[in-house]
Amino acid sequence: MEQKKSTLKEIKATVMPQTAEGLQMLMEETGLTIGEVIDRLTLQMCPDDLGFAVCFAQDQVFFSISSLPEEEQEEALTKIIIFLAGLVPVDHLKGLEQAAISKRAERLKEYKEYIEDLPEKDTKRILKELAILEKIRAQK
Repeated sequence: MEQKKSTLKEIKATVMPQTAEGLQMLMEETGLTIGEVIDRLTLQMCPDDLGFAVCFAQDQVFFSISSLPEEEQEEALTKIIIFLAGLVPVDHLKGLEQAAISKRAERLKEYKEYIEDLPEKDTKRILKELAILEKIRAQK
């Protein structure tokens, strides 16, 4: 969501330490600037653009579960998926599993390409850890 510089307003804020830590964590995990994080957290957006609507919804889901332990994140995501599946016609659900598998493979490929650009020592370590994680996921 690219904003023109002229439509932005600089602010100064004093916040609780937990808020500052939370904002910093969200910046690091999402790659967003502090302003982009604040915009997403505070704006009551009702976008009329499909791309913006999807991006905003994804951000909201991520922000909502990011502080939960990993196993609770999976449980929360499962409950969200079930809720959303109940909102669409059954015909829309056909092929959804394959689409999710394809999307996961696409994201995994992008991630592998990203880490291959890192220093060789880091790349080898991360690829090894990733292979272990994929084996664990495949066993579930």
